[in-house]
This record gives sequence, structure tokens and C-alpha cells, in this order.
Amino acid sequence: MLLAIPSIVDKAASPDEAWRHLWSRVGARWNSASEVLRSDVNRETKLIVAQLREVFAEAPPPSNLQLLYFGLFTGVNPDTSEQVAGYYVSGTTRAVPLVDSSAELSGGVLDYLPENKYLWSPILQRIKAASLANEFQHDEYDYALMLCTASILSFFAVSQLDMRCRVVVGFDSGDAVELSGLLPGEPHV
Repeated sequence: MLLAIPSIVDKAASPDEAWRHLWSRVGARWNSASEVLRSDVNRETKLIVAQLREVFAEAPPPSNLQLLYFGLFTGVNPDTSEQVAGYYVSGTTRAVPLVDSSAELSGGVLDYLPENKYLWSPILQRIKAASLANEFQHDEYDYALMLCTASILSFFAVSQLDMRCRVVVGFDSGDAVELSGLLPGEPHV
């Protein structure tokens, strides 16, 4: 499934279309996450766009930005001590080869690190809650569904901001997915 994410987002004209395509492929396996399925991904993407505008207003990306990295991690709510889905944006002005692991972006590669880099996504929080409530499918939700959903949100948010750079979404502790820097619907050459 993770290998299909770049083609799902590249071929879709909207976040909603990518979401429907994802669920048509794997929805039956993730039927206990039906609340997540009913999410309004277009609305969720607009929420990320608004947050990115705030981040970029406070810390404008450099004109030579090559790649935006959307990091995922498990955070902890300080008030409740419950796990939450952590999500943030950073980037690099350096030329880096195709990224399939977050480790490839360590060691100072990420040089665009806005102070206010953290993003909030209700859908990612619902996925985290579903993973904690379903021990049998915890890894599928907390890994595959989390990465797929964050990829759709991140790719289309960057596209809606008309930014032309590579987009990588990954777990700080491991795997990453690189998505095209093309806007949805643009032809591949």
C-alpha cells in the first residue's frame, strides 16, 4: 500500500479523490476505522493550508527550497498523558537524492526549521485514537493509514499553496514516502 501512495496522489485531482481511491483499495481491511473514512479530507486539507500559511508568514521558506518534509511522530498530551499524532513541517535547500527513509534527512540536512513548525490535524488524531482502540490493527492504523493520510494532506496542501518543491512525508523514526513536486493533474515528463 505504501508504495502506491505516490501514484494515488499524483493521479488524483483533489484530496477527496485521492482519499476515495485509497479507501477503495484498502477500506475493507480498515473497516473498524469507519469514523476516519467519513472524514472530510478536503476540509482537513484546507485546515493544513491555513496552518502552513501561518508558519510560512512567520518563517518564509527560502527561495531555493528543494524539499518540504512533513514529519510524523507519537507525541504526548501534557494535560492527559495520552498519545497524540505529532505532525510538523521542515525542509531543505540542499539537493538530496530520492528519499525513502527519514534517516536520509538527518545530520543537518534539514536546514529550514521554522520555530512554529507543528501542525494539528483532527483526522490524524482520529487515526491515532483508532490505533490505540484497536490492538489487533494498531500497526496498520498507526503506520500505514497514518502515513497515507498525512501524505494526501501534505501533498495537496503544498499544491494548493502553489509551491513547487519535492514533498516527503515520513516518520521521524523510519520510513518516508517521497511525492512528486508536480501540481495535481500536471503531466509527467
